[in-house]
Amino acid sequence: MTGKKEQHPQTQKETADRAALPESPAAAQSAGVPAADEGHLDFPIVGIGASAGGLKAFETFFDHVPADSGIAFVLIQHLSTQHESILDDLIRRHAQIEVSEVEDGVAVQPN
Repeated sequence: MTGKKEQHPQTQKETADRAALPESPAAAQSAGVPAADEGHLDFPIVGIGASAGGLKAFETFFDHVPADSGIAFVLIQHLSTQHESILDDLIRRHAQIEVSEVEDGVAVQPN
């Protein structure tokens, strides 16, 4: 035994979904989203995580989030590597805000 904790294969490659992000940095700029100033944003970012069984909680939460909260939400869901995530499509049905799956280089924006 080496003293290192072995990771379960599912935790080695978790699927992360994030909502309420612009489609591209250019989209964020054209929407008038303020640029980050030395790592500072002018709006809060709320991260919410859940297991695969947390979908109902996500849906209930976004049923009550107003379209103009001024907050960016990032969702992270633990999901088997054998399943493709459709979290953004599912959340979009309950959200009054823009919902998209995160991609490299995409800037976070509120609402």
